[in-house]
Amino acid sequence: MAVEVQSPIVERPGVIAYKKLTLGDPEPRQVLIETRVCGICGSDLHIFKGKHPAAPLPAGVGHEFSGIVRKVGSAVRGLEVGQRVCVNPLLSCGRCAACRRGQPQRCDQMTFIHRAGGSGFAEFVLRDEDWVYPLPESLSFEEGTMIETLSVALHAVNQAPLAAGSRVAVFGVGPVGLLVLQVARITGAGQVLAVDLQDHRLEMARRLGADVAINGRREDAVAAIREATDGQGVDAAFECVGHAEPLRNCLAALRKGGTAVAVGIYEEPTATLDMMQIVGRELRLVGMVGYAYEFEEALRLAISRRVDLKPLISRVVAPAELQQAFDLLLSPQAREFKVLVKR
Repeated sequence: MAVEVQSPIVERPGVIAYKKLTLGDPEPRQVLIETRVCGICGSDLHIFKGKHPAAPLPAGVGHEFSGIVRKVGSAVRGLEVGQRVCVNPLLSCGRCAACRRGQPQRCDQMTFIHRAGGSGFAEFVLRDEDWVYPLPESLSFEEGTMIETLSVALHAVNQAPLAAGSRVAVFGVGPVGLLVLQVARITGAGQVLAVDLQDHRLEMARRLGADVAINGRREDAVAAIREATDGQGVDAAFECVGHAEPLRNCLAALRKGGTAVAVGIYEEPTATLDMMQIVGRELRLVGMVGYAYEFEEALRLAISRRVDLKPLISRVVAPAELQQAFDLLLSPQAREFKVLVKR
């Protein structure tokens, strides 16, 4: 039996609208998921502003979600009706060289559910069983929704493998940056420095393990990092904002031979960098998108409680409040971390 859903899209900057979709019965390898909780991602905010470089308007939003399996296809073997699940929303062809290497994030056809017509903010979603994971009772639906964000943080840290005792700087400690901070710590970082322009974010960074918290509005972040690292700089720096200036600061804060990872989405895709700094100091600048095997690893970390997801959930709203939630997150007075929509 087909079900109708209202799937939110951004028709023009700052306006959430809804498109009616009809979902048929699951194909043999698919499951129909009744969504329970969906998070508002930073990439959703870029879409909401009409400035996401890979998602021209009109575009859907909503890819971080958890729910309950309501129907299963005839060939599904690993999932059952009524099972609590979280969902990997990445879409890839499964056939190209990158996919065969286990790197779906590098697939030429890679996209996400919300850009292909579905949405975790809608009542139901169809998904292939290979991308759906049982959510144990020990994790709430809210925490299950955060597995996607944690996967991004894991993939970021994996771009700059950390040796035991490494010094790490995280520029921008919103939800992704705070998870990068935690992952870096459990991966072996000996010193973690957090940089942001907002004190409430820096306070949270300290709570979650930052050794040093630097307000870049009040002091020179690069100088402060140099001072805290005996003049050496950090082994790895993560730019989790999506702006050129913190990216330049990431590079300047590195020791010789260090690695900078660009994690944020750049609304302005061009940036001026000092290339002789990169050449002369043998620095590495690495980009990243999405994740690969990290989704399963993220779920294991959450189950083991080695990463704390709960403090990042700052507000839970009803589906009818979706527009207001987006407006809130972009307001100058916003003090939110992760806002979730719960049915």
